[in-house]
Amino acid sequence: MKPSSAYDDAQSSLAGLESPGRRRFLRRAVAGAVFVAGLGGAGVSGRLRSREIIVPVPALPPELSGFRIGVVSDLHRSTWVSEEHCRYAAALAAGAACDVIVNLGDNVTGSAGYVRSALAGFREVDPPLGQFAVLGNHDHWNKPARITRALEQAGFRVLTDEPVGLSRNGRELYMVGLDDISVRSQPDLDAPFRSVPGGACVVVLSHNPDAIYHPRVRRSALVLAGHTHGSQVLGANAFAANCRYGRAHPHGLYREGDAQIYVTSGVGLVLPPFRLGVPPEVAVITLQPAGLSEPA
Repeated sequence: MKPSSAYDDAQSSLAGLESPGRRRFLRRAVAGAVFVAGLGGAGVSGRLRSREIIVPVPALPPELSGFRIGVVSDLHRSTWVSEEHCRYAAALAAGAACDVIVNLGDNVTGSAGYVRSALAGFREVDPPLGQFAVLGNHDHWNKPARITRALEQAGFRVLTDEPVGLSRNGRELYMVGLDDISVRSQPDLDAPFRSVPGGACVVVLSHNPDAIYHPRVRRSALVLAGHTHGSQVLGANAFAANCRYGRAHPHGLYREGDAQIYVTSGVGLVLPPFRLGVPPEVAVITLQPAGLSEPA
């Protein structure tokens, strides 16, 4: 795609937008298009890879030791992110022998028309305990009902502030999916946890890492989040502009209170359409009891 077209598309999209967050994003997009034009349209991107992360969980039941979660986030299917790239992400997740695969949102950039091709590869994926998804801010900006329907058709159950129990070896792990917190003024983040049994191992799915600031979320075993793109350009945290936690913690595994949080660098990208020093990834999380050096 020619840089001038990226500029024109982003600039024209600024008119008439009601969402301040989306206006800020598109202003950065215009600036990014100008920058890319100055580079002659050259983009820099690392190869999409799978990344294995072992998460030690205190008091993890033995039956859940070795539980594997494939994490896909920020596909951002668009002019700059191809269907083939998204299909490769699905193939990496499918080949990782996961118990469950999760999609942390932001499936498209700019148009819901990209969503079927973004998710095409996941229709062929069938992990033992299913696929689950939450919506991100870009999903809400681009016809969320259509995005939700496409996710369901691709085999994902969309969790909108709700828990789901997953049984493995006779023990249950609960996943709690939070709708994107950046598009809501006063989300009730306590509500999804009320039906979760006390003492259960809980993994929270949240597009925006800022969910970790909520006291109930911080009592979970693990929070999985995206949104930041790992900063997309190493050291430049512009992509976490509406995410306080992500500005300081753009990518990696961190401990907060009783919880740990993994912030993935994601699969796709937004304008400027390149990554520099921050490769895209499909994260593969393995839970194990604290104190073990190798996954079960």
